[in-house]
Amino acid sequence: MNRKEVIQALVPLTELSPPEADWVVRHFFQVLTEALAAGRRVELRGLGSWVLSERKQADFVNPQDGKQYTGRTIRTVLFQASRLSKQWLAGSESVSSKD
Repeated sequence: MNRKEVIQALVPLTELSPPEADWVVRHFFQVLTEALAAGRRVELRGLGSWVLSERKQADFVNPQDGKQYTGRTIRTVLFQASRLSKQWLAGSESVSSKD
């Protein structure tokens, strides 16, 4: 789903107009992005959590010039699905809300 599809799915479930739903979705992702940029973990119970991971890129040698380069730090956002989400996606019949 992209942002537009999320907005279209949100409108019939709420009393929000499409522009209001767009505002909610945009601000939700803005808050999520700002929290991750600040190094904070974001968790939504029943869905999962997002965390910013940093790792060092491996050093490498350029085969054309033979120079060795040191790897840089790479920042990646990781998502870990909650147990409840994993059960639901697996089609488990007994999905409890306790996570």
